[in-house]
Amino acid sequence: MLTKVRSLLAAAVLITPALASGEPISAPAPDASAPDLRLHHSPTKLHMRVRLQDRVPVTTAAATKPAGDPAAGTTPLAQGANGDGELSTTYHPIPVDRRDLQERVIFKVNAGYQLDSAPASGETLRGGAALPPGFSNTRNWILGDAVLGTRDVLLPSLNGYFLASYQFDTSDTLATRTATIVPGDATGQRVAIKAGYAEYGTEDKNGNKLWLRAGRQTRQDGGAMFAYFDGATLGYRDSGFAVSAFGGQRVALYINTPTGTTFGGTFALDFKKLKNIPLKIGVDYQGLSINSDVNAQSFAQSDTSITQNATSQLRQLIAATANVDFGKRAHLDLKLRVVDGGANVGIPLGITGVGVPASSGGFQFGRASAHLRVSASNDVMIVADLQQRGGGDLAYDLATPTAVDVVEIARQSGLGVGLYQPVDATTLGAQIDWRHGNRELLAFGRIQITEGTVVTADQEGYAEAGAAIAGSPIPNTWITGQYTYRNYFLNSLDTSAGSLMAQAFGDTSTAGLSQLHELALDGWWRSHSKEHQLRLGGGVFYRVYDLVTPYVSTDSDARGGGRADVRLSLTRDLHLQLAGEIAQSSPTLQREIGTLASVRLALEARW
Repeated sequence: MLTKVRSLLAAAVLITPALASGEPISAPAPDASAPDLRLHHSPTKLHMRVRLQDRVPVTTAAATKPAGDPAAGTTPLAQGANGDGELSTTYHPIPVDRRDLQERVIFKVNAGYQLDSAPASGETLRGGAALPPGFSNTRNWILGDAVLGTRDVLLPSLNGYFLASYQFDTSDTLATRTATIVPGDATGQRVAIKAGYAEYGTEDKNGNKLWLRAGRQTRQDGGAMFAYFDGATLGYRDSGFAVSAFGGQRVALYINTPTGTTFGGTFALDFKKLKNIPLKIGVDYQGLSINSDVNAQSFAQSDTSITQNATSQLRQLIAATANVDFGKRAHLDLKLRVVDGGANVGIPLGITGVGVPASSGGFQFGRASAHLRVSASNDVMIVADLQQRGGGDLAYDLATPTAVDVVEIARQSGLGVGLYQPVDATTLGAQIDWRHGNRELLAFGRIQITEGTVVTADQEGYAEAGAAIAGSPIPNTWITGQYTYRNYFLNSLDTSAGSLMAQAFGDTSTAGLSQLHELALDGWWRSHSKEHQLRLGGGVFYRVYDLVTPYVSTDSDARGGGRADVRLSLTRDLHLQLAGEIAQSSPTLQREIGTLASVRLALEARW
């Protein structure tokens, strides 16, 4: 069972990028048997302070015009650079005083200490084996992130951005002797540089149409992961029109995936600005060229047959989008994606029946979706979703194009365990949202119908329904409560001895979750004070799983947990953060592990 736990948590690491954020960073998912593997956040973007009017850089042409000329784009200064109150329209490449420095440079560091606890319960693993010798109940961390941003330094419209994070295990615990793992355990990477670039002309000011960014950047690479690359992006924009191109060396953070060369481009038209037609369209192309040696090492470093047969590959995707407004009350989003996973990938160990069928190369259907949002009235919003997914769509990104889609597995089953790529499936969903003042009611439903032959638990379809209520019973609060029910479409099971003996070993379509009930409550409160603002947040959940296998069934796998966080603004630029999480482990799947807990204390400073 520990092996299953390790693979489960490792899957979470593969798709969970380490992110820097001003809010408390959540500890590793406390409910180890049902980790939340969905992608919740994008890499941190820099939100600079609003520029004060008396520091707006002016172009050379504008500076030559008489003071007071509206076309010059200048604003009389309340105080000049030398503090004497004289008017100034001169741009300074380097900040000249403290106030100027604060407006054009921002620095943020978040440093803290975290304690993760996943103790042994004293029970043996399923099957009777004991936990390995030297098993550690806790792991201690010193962790944090740092952000540095500049704007209009050296040249007008020249900006810079740097983002890095770190995480060090102060207990020096072996990852193989604990129930919790984090990004970096697989490679020993404790410091990660996620962004470091300079950009010119990205802000739409001073008539900028051409813009350039160079350095380490990120892109959403078609699946659930972000692609980091060292390179350049060049773009051009005009009223209603935008185009860009990028390219560079792919960077692998935390995990050993192929690097290679990534490249691509985007194209977008806004017909509202061009022809007063409420339509926007966009096309995104991305490619990844992988060297044969890197590709071979990625899939099987010890498998000589794969190493000998591996060839250079070009993996590609094309994504198209369209957004249409139907009057002021209806909006439609359309998406289409086709993918080319490259040739001879998808069988990690070359073993028949394990992994997924190898791709022969060439573009194939990935997925198509439609999202309709209608404002039936000022208080009622109706949303409908339709999605058709192909079995060959990207699960993670172009580096791992045919890997198991753990994101979907975790969302559907709550287990996060699977060997096969999902099959073709159609998903239908709808919700109705009523909100009036500080009260809100929501009802939703979703069904996924799989197509073709289902042979594994992670390919099964499901249906879910639920309702939520939210409101502000007292000032400066927001509280939500939600109930969700899911039913999974397991294949029927003939438990006769002959049928069990004839069933293929890899066919797990008769096993897995049959039902799930989930009740969750979440909320926050914020103080009135603006100078020393206090924010309290928290939530609790309770889940009941019904599990079915050919050998045993249970409807009593129930577990609960909760979280709490406190954020105190000591000053405008100094914040104290305290966060904690606690959850029960699965009494059926992980009885050898007791209650899981995590606590983090951090201090955030901005300048």
